[in-house]
Amino acid sequence: AKSVLADLLELNADPAELPLRQEIAKGMELATGPTSEETLEAKVRLVKAKWNATFLSSANLEEEYEIDVESQIRELIPVCLEHLGSLHPVTVEAKVLLGGFLAISGRAEEAEPLVRQGLEDTQQLYGRDHIQTAMASTGAGIMLIMLGNGQDAEPILREAISIFNDATSHHNMIYKEYYF
Repeated sequence: AKSVLADLLELNADPAELPLRQEIAKGMELATGPTSEETLEAKVRLVKAKWNATFLSSANLEEEYEIDVESQIRELIPVCLEHLGSLHPVTVEAKVLLGGFLAISGRAEEAEPLVRQGLEDTQQLYGRDHIQTAMASTGAGIMLIMLGNGQDAEPILREAISIFNDATSHHNMIYKEYYF
């Protein structure tokens, strides 16, 4: 239930997500060990919450929560690679998170390969027509625009729109089938 509440708070950009994510990460580590899939996922989500809190909140949370997104995610990536593998969703999320952080920090040369690799990994994990790929494509397109690569971003964003349109069309067909 805590994880679902944290997801809801994340959607609403609510700073209350951060202490909840900290509690979840600590609890997972105690319950399942420091390198379990559940703990690593909780830790990646905690770093993401710290990043969101830093950029989306008007409150000064950096001192209170010792926010150092880059070093924390850089520490997590090798652990995820070792214990989960390079194509595990948590590992991919960690790499994409680092790429996004570097892009926002104006470090295009470091960010772009991570952003592109994250999209490739997502396509490999879920397939080219999956909604997760569309969301990753949207994020990659936005980051490429931020990095000054609008030409590369356009076909990626068009592909994402196509996937979203197909998903919406499919969802609408299911809705009509069950409710009308």
